[in-house]
Amino acid sequence: MPYADHTNPNTTAEFDNVAPRYDQHFGTCFDRAEESVLFDRFGHLLQLSDVLDIGCGTGLVKRLSDQLLFRPRTYTGVDTSAEMILVASKKHGLGDLSMPSPKRSPSGASGFVIDDMVEFMWAQPPGSYDVVTSFYFPMNYCEQSPREVYEAVAHVLRPGGHFVNVMASSRYAVRESHIVRAANLRRFFEPNQYYLNDIRDFLEPVAIVGFNYFIERYRRWLEFCPQRVIEAMFRFDQLRGEKSSMVPYFYGIHLQKPELKYEKTPLDM
Repeated sequence: MPYADHTNPNTTAEFDNVAPRYDQHFGTCFDRAEESVLFDRFGHLLQLSDVLDIGCGTGLVKRLSDQLLFRPRTYTGVDTSAEMILVASKKHGLGDLSMPSPKRSPSGASGFVIDDMVEFMWAQPPGSYDVVTSFYFPMNYCEQSPREVYEAVAHVLRPGGHFVNVMASSRYAVRESHIVRAANLRRFFEPNQYYLNDIRDFLEPVAIVGFNYFIERYRRWLEFCPQRVIEAMFRFDQLRGEKSSMVPYFYGIHLQKPELKYEKTPLDM
């Protein structure tokens, strides 16, 4: 069994309630450092790509891609929280695409959609996007099982397309969540065996990277350091942590849809 569902909170309502002040919760130097380290690792995949951001919230991926000049060709963010989408649309100056068409995203358009992320993906034509992103644990909150999400992601990805999934580990329970109680996160087993075996039918693991092994322990000593110092500590922390047996607070999981294989015809022989 790939995961255990400890609770079933109404996360949409919870995120609706916090949407106006959501960005203020994540404005510390530690949050900025985490984002920078994640984008150093995965941001290049967005360049000139058609990007779908599932569980987009207020558009973190859009903000970072613009800020760090990893410019997608098109960007679509989808979230079940109407209030989060309202904040995202105003902040980024992009339209709410869910109004004229509640399921299918207009081809070549960028914007935000209010919808369940799995239902939205199945409503799109196959191979609609080059990259799907899921930053900061949407899969730990959603009602569907991991396999259901991955099958939907594989449906919307083009052959060779990438899925970057940032997922909370079991260790995240000791860290207080700013928005939804950590106890409400659905608990997943550590990913190695699951990702290496259970989803190879439609997605291949490229890299499974652990983040924030030790930073929480040193947090109060680092609070007054410049962000560059904290970013350097995150990178050192990651390298050191991966050589230990510790479980990180969260994972950056890079998966790729296999390329189409060309079968030779008699004319090719």
